[in-house]
Amino acid sequence: MLDTADAILALIEARNEALCSLWADALNEAGGVYTAMGLEGRLALARGTTTLCGVLLKGAVLSDEQATRFVSPPPYRDQSAAEFVRAALQVSARVGVYLMAEAATPEVGREANHRFQTVLSSAVATVLRLREQIHGASHLVPAIGAIFSRARSPRVGFQQSMERLAHDLGLTLCAVLAPEGEEFLVYAASGGHRNTELVPDLSVDREQLGVILGADTEPEIRELKLDDPGLSGRLGRLGFHHLVIVPLTMTSRRVGLLLLACAVGQRTPALDPLRAVAPLLAAELAQARQAGALQQAEAALSDVYDAAPTMMCALDRMGRIVRSSRRFRDELGLPDDCIGMPLTWLIHPAWLERYTILWKLIAAQSKVDQERVDLITAHGDRLPIALEAHWLPDDIGRQGICMVVMWDVSTHVEHDRVQCERIDELTAFAYQIAHDLKGPLRTVGGYIGLVEEELASQPPDSALHDYCGRISGAAERGEAMIDGILRFARSTRDSVATPVQLSELIDNVRRELSMELTARQAVIVILADDAPLLGDPAALSTILTNLVSNALRYSDGDAPVLQVGVIGTGAGWATLRVRDEGIGISPEDQLRIFDLFQRAATDRPGTGVGLAVVRRIARLHGGDVTVTSAPGAGSTFDVRLPTA
Repeated sequence: MLDTADAILALIEARNEALCSLWADALNEAGGVYTAMGLEGRLALARGTTTLCGVLLKGAVLSDEQATRFVSPPPYRDQSAAEFVRAALQVSARVGVYLMAEAATPEVGREANHRFQTVLSSAVATVLRLREQIHGASHLVPAIGAIFSRARSPRVGFQQSMERLAHDLGLTLCAVLAPEGEEFLVYAASGGHRNTELVPDLSVDREQLGVILGADTEPEIRELKLDDPGLSGRLGRLGFHHLVIVPLTMTSRRVGLLLLACAVGQRTPALDPLRAVAPLLAAELAQARQAGALQQAEAALSDVYDAAPTMMCALDRMGRIVRSSRRFRDELGLPDDCIGMPLTWLIHPAWLERYTILWKLIAAQSKVDQERVDLITAHGDRLPIALEAHWLPDDIGRQGICMVVMWDVSTHVEHDRVQCERIDELTAFAYQIAHDLKGPLRTVGGYIGLVEEELASQPPDSALHDYCGRISGAAERGEAMIDGILRFARSTRDSVATPVQLSELIDNVRRELSMELTARQAVIVILADDAPLLGDPAALSTILTNLVSNALRYSDGDAPVLQVGVIGTGAGWATLRVRDEGIGISPEDQLRIFDLFQRAATDRPGTGVGLAVVRRIARLHGGDVTVTSAPGAGSTFDVRLPTA
């Protein structure tokens, strides 16, 4: 029992599996989108939220940027406030009971619970406030898109859009500025531009804009002061207290600025709706400033996207969607205003950490091919996909836009699941048969022993001695094969994945094969140790033990050298490699050695079960095993496995 509130509150962290499980159960009771996420998704969400609560309990304040994670991504976009509050109340009640149970005294428990409830209530209030702001302005993108589609010209579209923004956000002044040489052109402005000199077609030099040009890629809110130089000071003296500066960027280049001035009594708008509308305004501004041929090319590109039979989207360097195909939006249940949405919001919570690693790999290698990721639709459904990604350079050769193509692999995932179930059923049957056969074989062995005792008086070269020896050998081989079947059947899918270091696996191999390694004076050389593997420790140890045992069996001479290593191969994956200098394997034998009871050389001891067990365990971990070999040239076995 803990005797201080600080000690109790320190339990609120992602590593506390008991608390995370309790948290996930509370979310499930709230129903709706949380039930649709599944247990794995709820646990991932619980871990992330407990981590955030731990930070807030240390005095931090939930920022709008953090709160947006519970507002904007699918499936939260259409979630009712009642469902969100219901989930918060369920979590509050469950955690409150948990904290009281961990406290040494009721007073300590009440103090810890009061502090937690205060933080949780404040966070919920922040999320609800942001929901009201964002959802209240969620119509901006389709509304402005409709304005541009109906406008007689781009200039008219921008003028009407500024009036619409000012009206919907309750502001006096909204303006779009476009760079033109060493100046900025006021491309359009709402009616509130009076006395500000922000009138259409006016050129404003950079010196007048001053610090406003500091905004590069992210929106900023600047407090206006009367003594500010240039345009900022003029706006401050006219009664505006804040200026929202939204950079309009295309392929990471600024093509203009959206300025929104807030007068006394006007509420500063939420930044997320402006982030969403900014790519649309940037695209329209870029089109309006380019030649007709470029406009036609842009329209053709949109048609190509929407005509694509696969899911496609284009991401900027921050991983935000700048363009998407109709198939992509339909499959995920997204509205047409998904521009500016980070792709991470569409990743299923259980795959978010793996995708974060994958995005870093894309940024480092410029492309990836056939990587597995699970998305989450607006309805909370899980959508398994395979994706390819590569970068298109901008005009100076930098990574500009990341093109992502996706294929729905749910049919293959379901097929694999059904196949695994069938294999499990057959394995259970084989286990039972093998178990039942061991009794009769032991009986045969026992009676052979009695017969050999009876034949003790017969000459040593008697044919009966030879017959008994053959029967005894056959019984021993049968029992070895049955033991192999039992080992194969025990490699189930019901284990818990944990990080396992290569050194741990090699230590287990040295213990299991100590007699063989010592007798052969074998040397194990470490090739590489790039990352810990993720899987069942006993099963991974079985893989390495079987491969090393095989390498010893098929290596001739004294002191054979075996090379073992874990080599990173991509985001979340590595290869466990075992290389020997043995007799090698012929091409025709390589096609069958992973099948049960199939062996490459029958003059060596073995049952033909070890490699079948290796392949089964590898596939149950989502990977596979391959061999590279030639007669007389040794063999290299590569097992693809997930990494921690």
